[in-house]
Amino acid sequence: MAKQYGFTYKDKILDSTTFKQVFKQSIRVSTPYFALLAKQSLHSCARLGISVAKRDAALAVTRSRLKRIFRESFRHHKALLGGYDIVVCVRKNCQTLENNALRKMVDAQWQKLSSSCTKYYLAASAGTNTQ
Repeated sequence: MAKQYGFTYKDKILDSTTFKQVFKQSIRVSTPYFALLAKQSLHSCARLGISVAKRDAALAVTRSRLKRIFRESFRHHKALLGGYDIVVCVRKNCQTLENNALRKMVDAQWQKLSSSCTKYYLAASAGTNTQ
């Protein structure tokens, strides 16, 4: 039996080129605490990259905690987000949130990102078919 909610090597964005592409051309959903950036990819499954700057979370423990929360939430929502490369950009005041509050906020934003991506790419494909 395969793991339903795994987070494997294939689920990670590892190269800087992909990060740059997502930063350059992306659909953005943001809160005061973090931003989610998504770009359609050639992969069938969703991939995640997390950016937590040292100036936004000075302690390594805090950076690790934030990454762990985003990864855990992504694992439960990756079926909803299939076909996109997603980068999470953490903002400075994110470290002040408690784990449960941050997790609820992240879960809600995955839904919002999914609907935004669907609307954007449906509109884009409809626009290219009319020419």
